[in-house]
Order: sequence, then C-alpha cells, then structure tokens
Amino acid sequence: MAITSRQSFLANQYRYKTAKSDSVKADYPDARVVTMDTQLSLSDAATLATAYLNEFKYSKKSYSVTFDGLLTIDDLKNTVPSFTLTDPTLGVSAKTGKLVSMTLDHASQTTTVVIRVR
Repeated sequence: MAITSRQSFLANQYRYKTAKSDSVKADYPDARVVTMDTQLSLSDAATLATAYLNEFKYSKKSYSVTFDGLLTIDDLKNTVPSFTLTDPTLGVSAKTGKLVSMTLDHASQTTTVVIRVR
C-alpha cells in the first residue's frame, strides 16, 4: 500500500468506504447495513465493499446435503467446491451453489455439506 502523504492519511481519524445498491433497497426495504472495521487503504476498502455487496445483495437459500463418501482436503485445494443441486421435493432444479460448510462423519463414511444457492 503506497501512501504518498502519511500525515494526511493519519489526519483522517476514520476512513469509510460504502457500497450501495438502490435495487437491493427497493427489493428489501428492511435490508440492514453491514459495517466492517478494517485497516485497509481507501481503494482496498472500496474493492472489499464492492465484493461484499456483490456477494450478499441477493437473497440466498442454504441446503444441507448428506452423501456417501468422505471429501478430503485435496478436494478443497485451490478452489471452493461448487455443487449442482436438483431435488424435486424441494422445488430445486439444477441450482449451482457454493460450499458453506462441511462435516465429515468417519464412523458412517458420509459427508454433510451446506450449499448456498441463489
């Protein structure tokens, strides 16, 4: 992080960056404001704020799925796994979601994953 004027940077006791979406406020009038305290530069904070807004601005559902077999750490290497979920009883058809959490049961040799889909 290159700061050209450390004195002016430190003179600002608080440094805020806000990412807003009018479409989110229109769809969800009661949407809460999420504040994250960091020690980032203003440009890095803007990047983080935009990334958080893009990730969380739409309502998402989570599903818990248990399957036979155990995932290993190699299955998680270099990427967050994504899953495609189809379950007519849940009214879900070919929805792709990201892994949120994973629980391994070594006794029964099963893996339970929580998948978040839009």
